Amino acid sequence: MKTGIYIILGISLCMLGCKRKRKVNVEGTVTDVYTGMPASNVDLYLYSQISSGSGGGEVKSYQQTTDGSGHFSFKDAFFSKPGNEGWITVKDDEYRDTDWSGGAHAIDGKSDIKFIGKTKLTRNIEVICISKLQLSLNLSPNIQWVIFYRKFEGSGNVPPNYSEFTRYGNWPQNQSSGLINELIGYSNGKNIIKSEYFDQSTQTSKTQYDTIISNGCGTANNYTITLN
Repeated sequence: MKTGIYIILGISLCMLGCKRKRKVNVEGTVTDVYTGMPASNVDLYLYSQISSGSGGGEVKSYQQTTDGSGHFSFKDAFFSKPGNEGWITVKDDEYRDTDWSGGAHAIDGKSDIKFIGKTKLTRNIEVICISKLQLSLNLSPNIQWVIFYRKFEGSGNVPPNYSEFTRYGNWPQNQSSGLINELIGYSNGKNIIKSEYFDQSTQTSKTQYDTIISNGCGTANNYTITLN
């Protein structure tokens, strides 16, 4: 009798454990939204939350690089309840996610992962080429504050959050975060930096536009903005 009870208990525990843990295949394609072509050699990370807690819980990470067709595949990524959430991030020196979310594509454990057999998820991602910018300022002592904006003009398909002026922050209130440190990286387009500033000596607000041509994806650029 006891042996039968132990067998049933063991089977129940196994079934419970099986329901709580699954290996999931996550795959998709990364596309350069500007050119419309697959983006190869893009570094991606998949994170899966194994457990939740006040400190964020336990998270497993997996790294993949897209192939020549822009395809990626995370095979047998481990997910479990109650966390069973996850996300994919773009971590690359040449590309950024087009939605400006830091490259995060959420995996919803409630709707995406059914925990029935092996689950296959598809996450297609759009990226845009970027390059680094080392921006220096040459400001008149009369300049009280500056607000910086950036937009990109090119011949390809540019999402609204790149083709319209986007505010980056104030100087000098936010010196550490107010300066633009990235450009759209296509060398056949123009990055336009708009500076709105206040001249204390004349008590007037002014606007200046600077145009920077990027050296290409993943490159470094140096530029000095002079405001008088």
